[in-house]
Amino acid sequence: MTAGVTAPNGREMALTIGREVLTAVSPIVVFVIILHFTLAPLGTEGLVRFLFGSVMVTLGLGLFLLGVNVGVVPLGERVGAELPARLGAIGVFAVFMLFTVLGTMADPNVQVLAGLVGTASDGAIPSLRLVAFVAVGVGIYTVLSLLRVFFQIPLGWIVLPSYVLAFILAGFVDDRFLSVAFDAGGVTTGPLIVPFAMALNVGIVSVLGVRDRMSAAFGLVAMIFIGPILAVLLLGLLYS
Repeated sequence: MTAGVTAPNGREMALTIGREVLTAVSPIVVFVIILHFTLAPLGTEGLVRFLFGSVMVTLGLGLFLLGVNVGVVPLGERVGAELPARLGAIGVFAVFMLFTVLGTMADPNVQVLAGLVGTASDGAIPSLRLVAFVAVGVGIYTVLSLLRVFFQIPLGWIVLPSYVLAFILAGFVDDRFLSVAFDAGGVTTGPLIVPFAMALNVGIVSVLGVRDRMSAAFGLVAMIFIGPILAVLLLGLLYS
């Protein structure tokens, strides 16, 4: 924790997260209620189920984000600050990749995407194989983000060639893999993987003596986004 900055207590954090979740969920609830009473009636049972589901989503998302902020983010910062001294550069890369691969495989967004893709393709694209490729893609690009920090490489030198490669590969894969690839990039930038990986990154940067910590610690989301895209496109090449 930076000197002079006081961490919010649990109550303040819970209230802040509660306000953020309500701000995110309430417009959707209001919009659906307006539709119910105007253009698309849901029926009494449908409206009650929707409202009940909205309450459960609000509570679940609030608890999830509270857990991430209370446990995952501080853990990531602490681990990131301790790893370089204890394991050296190669150990840091290995642990960082392992954490992000396992986190990606456990992320509910990735599991939902894989399940829907498996259903839509009638099993032609196995869910486990898709999850594995997405997780490895995230892991490789989080390691690249660390290399960027260690060697002070500008973000654009990695991101721009990666997108050029993605668009080249897009010309050789089936359309279904192209759609899944860019969706995979979106689901991996969710509320589980990004906070933990970014906290690890911030922790590592804090002990490296990097002059511009802001530019070194951030840009990770852009890296995480492109990794799964390339991984799924490569999977599409195998199937093609």
